[in-house]
Amino acid sequence: MQRENRKYVLLAVLAYLVIMVGAYRWSLQQVPTDGPLLAHIEREEVRKRKERQAAEAIAKAQAAPATAEARMSSAGVAYMAARYDATHVVFVVSSESRFSPIRSSVLAGTPTRLPAPEKTYAALAGMQELWEPDPNSLRFFPKLFQTTKSGDSWTLSLSATSTIPVAIERPIIAPTGCSLGIGFLALVPADQLSNFASSPREFFVVRQNPVDAAEPAVNAQIAELPHWKASPALAHQIEVLLNERMKQEVAQLDLRITSNLAAQQGESSVGTGRPTLKEWLHADKALARGEGSLE
Repeated sequence: MQRENRKYVLLAVLAYLVIMVGAYRWSLQQVPTDGPLLAHIEREEVRKRKERQAAEAIAKAQAAPATAEARMSSAGVAYMAARYDATHVVFVVSSESRFSPIRSSVLAGTPTRLPAPEKTYAALAGMQELWEPDPNSLRFFPKLFQTTKSGDSWTLSLSATSTIPVAIERPIIAPTGCSLGIGFLALVPADQLSNFASSPREFFVVRQNPVDAAEPAVNAQIAELPHWKASPALAHQIEVLLNERMKQEVAQLDLRITSNLAAQQGESSVGTGRPTLKEWLHADKALARGEGSLE
């Protein structure tokens, strides 16, 4: 090799080494931080497969008709409404204990007692004595009362297949022994009064949002069995279960009533009912002794 060519050879070797070192460093940077390259590729394939399966499941669920349970869940909470008079239903959405802050705030205001209906429809404790809370105390009520306004339309189920709209008329409070129920009085529209009157039921299901209809439509076969009779063995089994559960709940209620009797003194006229509470205690003790008969 000629002397004058040696410098070119050295430059070529140096350039080669620089390229190789740079390539090696670059290859090190390409190694995934979460493990070897093959393992990383396998994990990526698993992730992509799961994403495809999830997307397919979502598409399949959207294409399939929603179940009755899913449709009812999407409609939100349902409440029990009682027939109050010929044109109204009343329902409680929350119950507050005697010593809750909400109850104290309600009694500290000036609630107005609503006129009792001429005819008692649903025999539900507390529904015969309704009060309209002081507007200043509404800010202490649950969020539902802040967002629900007079005239808002709710959905009342007359049966499993028939619903009518009802309009919120006013918030109410209903004394129920040692607790205070808070809810709404709702008005049945004039064009639905005939349907409302023709229903033999005194209690209904009411929702803020209607339940979406089934697609395709489903013929409901839900109805009362007026002539059904339980066999003696089944009737005895049901009676035993109900009586045991009743005794447990009566004992718990009596403890609450006894602890709250002293708080009746000097309270507002809303829901005092001390004589009624004593009658309940007397009746509960008789039930616990087995003196009641289950129908």
